[in-house]
Amino acid sequence: MNSDQFEAFVANNKDLNLLINKQNFGVLSSIKKTDEMTKEFINWVSPKYYEAFVKVYKKYYLDKRGVVYALFRTSFLANEATLEKISKTIQRRLEYTLDRTKKFHESIALNPKNCVSALPTLDFPFDREATAIFENFKSQTIAEKRNEYRQYLMAIAKILNQFSPRKNEVEHRIYMSVRAELILMDMTPEQKQELEKQQLKFSGKAVWSILGIVIILIIIMLRCGGGL
Repeated sequence: MNSDQFEAFVANNKDLNLLINKQNFGVLSSIKKTDEMTKEFINWVSPKYYEAFVKVYKKYYLDKRGVVYALFRTSFLANEATLEKISKTIQRRLEYTLDRTKKFHESIALNPKNCVSALPTLDFPFDREATAIFENFKSQTIAEKRNEYRQYLMAIAKILNQFSPRKNEVEHRIYMSVRAELILMDMTPEQKQELEKQQLKFSGKAVWSILGIVIILIIIMLRCGGGL
């Protein structure tokens, strides 16, 4: 395909045309990767995609997150160089998230009980933009930020792991939110193993708790029946 054919292909695809030629996008807009999107096409469209991406992102990132998330899912339209350029544009958002996560970690490192009062410091589970960036952008810049974010979350999980789901329900829910955020990311084998160990800890506690309740019920029944 030549540039004229590429132009025709873009023009004949509603949402692709909306983004590339009209430099706009909607929350319900969706672009699917097709066989026509060859390496040659991606290299051709990448400069146009970069201009459109920056314009749409700056237009909607403050008040229309749904549009931004839909835009992120089009990242396959960027070649490697363009993806890195876009990453430089959006990395400030990740630095904001990292700073908030770092402050949360510092707070609970002083006193784990601070996790309740410090919860608004974290983006998740209220703001999914950072997670959406990590899911859709695989550039070196984003990979470095992802690794830093993941390390903070692992450190947070290790501290909050002490809270029992039975005795500290609110704190444990926060811990489970951190776990859920980690599961959405590409963890290292060592991090996955550590998270599994934490889960086994709670599973073991739950089993012993149930056994304790069963034993107490048996004693009560025996006493009521005159067996003891």
